Amino acid sequence: MELSVKIRKKLLFVILGTLLLLVFSYQLSFKKTIVLYQEYQVILDERYQKIDLPEQLKLLQDQLDDIAGTIGTSGDVLVNKRRLIIDRVSNYCNDNSIRIIELAPSLVTKESSFVIETNIIKTEGSFANLLKLVNILEREKAIGKVISVRFATSLNRKTKAKELISEIFVQNITNQDK
Repeated sequence: MELSVKIRKKLLFVILGTLLLLVFSYQLSFKKTIVLYQEYQVILDERYQKIDLPEQLKLLQDQLDDIAGTIGTSGDVLVNKRRLIIDRVSNYCNDNSIRIIELAPSLVTKESSFVIETNIIKTEGSFANLLKLVNILEREKAIGKVISVRFATSLNRKTKAKELISEIFVQNITNQDK
């Protein structure tokens, strides 16, 4: 019995000594190593951000150019954009059996130093082809911004068939001050 008490005391001292050694080791070396590792990770993140900086700058410049393309600088730009819209729409319609029903005159509104030009394009064709036309107009920022699309069906009295008609509203904004 006395032997097992001595063994228990020795075991308790060994366990306490081991715990005390772990605490001192953590305080003296492991803690500093962990803090240094965390600082190293922060520095790496900053470094990667600095490496990506030229790419981010290029993306921001491209976005700025897109915005500058959407907001023109003179009245001649509006005429050129209308021609660009007409050319793009007519080329797509010829290639995809879409009929252009009407190209209404541009609606021009002046707000302080900005001129807002709205072009209305009325077309007739299949839903898939009309939707592709809208998609093309939305993706091309040089043409302008598609602000609204309206689809409607009408009855052709000659053929007694329903036809799908779309009205696409494309808008351009021009700054008159520049």
